[in-house]
Amino acid sequence: MSKALEGTVEGALEQAVAALDRQASAYGTTSTVGALTDHPAATALPEPHPERSGRGTAPRVAGDGQCVATRPVPAPGQHEAALRAEFTRQTEENPS
Repeated sequence: MSKALEGTVEGALEQAVAALDRQASAYGTTSTVGALTDHPAATALPEPHPERSGRGTAPRVAGDGQCVATRPVPAPGQHEAALRAEFTRQTEENPS
């Protein structure tokens, strides 16, 4: 990441944290993806994928104590046509 982009991102994060503080909203921060995955409250589950397998962050627990079911990782391009159609429609309905 370039230093300019890094500064922009850090500035935006600082503004977001300040806004959350002003509203007394509860939030949490981590400094890196590694810190997030190493957090004691984080749980990872196997994530099947058409081309390879990995581990992903476990879903939240619902109010009844049951985990929210996960869906399979989409195949590359699986949702491309639907996404392009949706964003094309939005652009046509709300031109800049």
